[in-house]
Amino acid sequence: SKAAEKAMKQAEPLLAADAILGTLVVNRIKQDDVRTSGFVLVGYPQTSMQAAFLKKQGVWLRHVVHLQLAPKAAEAAVTGRRVDPVDGEVYHVDLSPPEDAATAERLVTHPRDEKPEVKRQLKSWNANKGQLLKGYADRLVTEDASRPERQLVERLAGCFLTL
Repeated sequence: SKAAEKAMKQAEPLLAADAILGTLVVNRIKQDDVRTSGFVLVGYPQTSMQAAFLKKQGVWLRHVVHLQLAPKAAEAAVTGRRVDPVDGEVYHVDLSPPEDAATAERLVTHPRDEKPEVKRQLKSWNANKGQLLKGYADRLVTEDASRPERQLVERLAGCFLTL
């Protein structure tokens, strides 16, 4: 896209790309189906700068859920992901492996899920999360992500069922 090309020409392309991502998120949130049905953002915002962008654009978040994992568990959750290059389906070697051997044999690790990249991302997240979560303190719900899925769903149901 022209926006991506413009970002790559900047002195700090990742910062420019961050603004493009924010614009894409806000544009999607403003569409009628999202405005009437609601939305869940996963992994965004990741920084206080992204949160400030959402606020400046008038995006209101009713609840902010922080699913907390111990560092080693977070790393294992990401580095265990595998992608099927045929259909794009995502699996996890320990938590949700494919049922058939043929699929299991062709799975690959996405470059963003390689251990060095995951460690870099976790370091960045840990450096930013305190300020980010502080900015959402009035609507923040923190849960232990290692809980069984059913327990998490029960504990977080209020975030999705309230108007």
